[in-house]
Amino acid sequence: MAKTSTWNGTLVNFDCFMRHGSVKACPARTRTDRFMIVDKNGKQVRFDRATNDRTRLAMQARASRSNPFRTRRTPVYASATGEFRQSGTRFRADSVRIK
Repeated sequence: MAKTSTWNGTLVNFDCFMRHGSVKACPARTRTDRFMIVDKNGKQVRFDRATNDRTRLAMQARASRSNPFRTRRTPVYASATGEFRQSGTRFRADSVRIK
């Protein structure tokens, strides 16, 4: 049985981050397809497909109630609780909270 854990950090666009390696250059957006969290120590947690879908919905819900004049490069902070899948490389979250 996998151990449940909670990860807090900056939500980033996974594909952009793999190309550029920068949290600042790759903030998550409502149109992002694949996400990951980078914590304050630089630890990277990649989401599985179901968690990506859940996160996209949470981002869209956040956008519908946020300030439309907010700058586009504002970092998005998130908290995800769940467990690593059997392979240990992708995180399946039971809950994703956008801060």
